[in-house]
Amino acid sequence: MPYGYQRVKLSAGDVIWGNTTAETSGWYAVIDPDQAEVIRTRMVAPLLAHKSANFVAAELNTAGVPTKFTGRTKQGEAHSGKWDSTVVRRILSSPTLMGHGVHKGEIITDADGVPVQRAEPILTSQEFDQVQAALKSRAIRQSPRDQSTNLLTGGAAECFYCHGPLYRQVYQSRNVTYFRCPNTQNKDRKCSYKNIRAEKLYEYTSEVFLSEVGDLERQDKVFVPASDHTEALERVKVAIATVRRENELGLYEGSPDEYLHRVQRLVERKRQLELLPAEPARFEYRGLGETYAQAWHRMSIEERRGLLLDSGFKVVAGGPDLIGHHIPLDIRYRVANEGHIRKLSREEHRKLIWEYAERIGLRELINCDRCGYPAVPEDAYNGLCGKCHRDEEKR
Repeated sequence: MPYGYQRVKLSAGDVIWGNTTAETSGWYAVIDPDQAEVIRTRMVAPLLAHKSANFVAAELNTAGVPTKFTGRTKQGEAHSGKWDSTVVRRILSSPTLMGHGVHKGEIITDADGVPVQRAEPILTSQEFDQVQAALKSRAIRQSPRDQSTNLLTGGAAECFYCHGPLYRQVYQSRNVTYFRCPNTQNKDRKCSYKNIRAEKLYEYTSEVFLSEVGDLERQDKVFVPASDHTEALERVKVAIATVRRENELGLYEGSPDEYLHRVQRLVERKRQLELLPAEPARFEYRGLGETYAQAWHRMSIEERRGLLLDSGFKVVAGGPDLIGHHIPLDIRYRVANEGHIRKLSREEHRKLIWEYAERIGLRELINCDRCGYPAVPEDAYNGLCGKCHRDEEKR
């Protein structure tokens, strides 16, 4: 039984989870509350906060959290019963966390190609995808000389030319540290990057990050799971797209009538799910009560690196004379809307606001009654943009 679940014997008609009931008497997989809590709070949460699988395993061992491996190995040897990064990665990489049936590492699907739901999901598909992306990003091996904690490792700095991560390299004989791009030694795709002294990148990062976003309040991006059948609807949509693609490529082995019946069944399932009340999974931003600058000044180097990664701020460099940065759209929007740095012209401001509005699906903006700058309606107060509203409150 996968970690996070337990086997429970149920009778026909017993509730497995939600509105799902057992069709026959037998053994079913149901969520183990304690193990599911370990997955959500002690594994997924730190991983999404840019901690490594090794860190997660060490914290589990320190807290005395039991594993499922307290017995003996297949060879009859006593198992250590300790967590390690391999076990953590194996648990978090398994589609069983979404409640899917899995056989030999492959998701089991029904006759229509829809994943078979064997149990209540511990993670939604969106959460699962986030975890896989985090595991993949942490799987990038750093060079032997880049193991120490520093500000710009782990994806906080990337190469301007090839977009790969920059690595810190120490030249002890000269007592100097550089940031380099490993692809400069790649024969297949030679990169034009030139090494940059670490102190120059550190100074640039600190100065620009604080000047650009330092006055903004830090926000935590919180995932709010779906309270409807959004996940099931998404699986059916994927199955429809897959079967149509198979047919277009000539990979469908059934008859034309079988193909049509399969598509009709899927479309009907899709229509039934679309009729149900909808409140899809989403992200919400919640204020943390301090600005980025306040957090920066109280944090250690490692914590500052986490702050950069959480905010999405990234240094982009190609050499000593080619250093820039990337600020995510939502941060740039907040800077413009909240008016901490009103450096943009009205046209530049409007272009940025429209870019953000299109990203979140809005088709209409309003103009502030006082300054005339455009604003997203939900961020306006009595006809005023965020900055003018705050100025009004201060009077």
